[in-house]
Amino acid sequence: MAATQVQQQPETFTSTIAWQNAEPDCLVISCSDHRFEQQTRDLAHHLDFKNPHVLQMPSGAVLSLPLAAAINFLSKATDRIIERIVEMKHVKDIILVGHHDCGAYKVERVSLINTVIKQFTGKTIHDLQREHLAQAARRLHLGLRGVRVRAFFANVVTEGNESRVRFEEVL
Repeated sequence: MAATQVQQQPETFTSTIAWQNAEPDCLVISCSDHRFEQQTRDLAHHLDFKNPHVLQMPSGAVLSLPLAAAINFLSKATDRIIERIVEMKHVKDIILVGHHDCGAYKVERVSLINTVIKQFTGKTIHDLQREHLAQAARRLHLGLRGVRVRAFFANVVTEGNESRVRFEEVL
């Protein structure tokens, strides 16, 4: 006896969020780590931006640093993407966000590597991460005339029974 095949209908979904055709008022460049997405948008709103254009990629803007990116073409491609967004969207403000427990900096969990880095540089992995974020901000500021660039580092802090994300500006 032949099995009856049931044809499935393709799924459709209509968002309850109204669509807005508005220009972005800033560019947020952050890591693609899903754990920080909502809080990063919240930071943009806290800074009085209503329509952030969010660019997420592994390790965020640090990928634009030639020495930090494992392969130089990644930094060039990242630069071009950022330049193109600024050009096309007429963005005058860029916010960079790095975060605690970033996969690109997971070597902190390997105590020997962390010890060697600290011994040779005097810095912890978190120090280097903040330094890379500041370098990326300076590099973008110099390369994109007329664009204000700010960098923030996101830490997870526990307040009572809840964990929150606290953003500290990196200068």
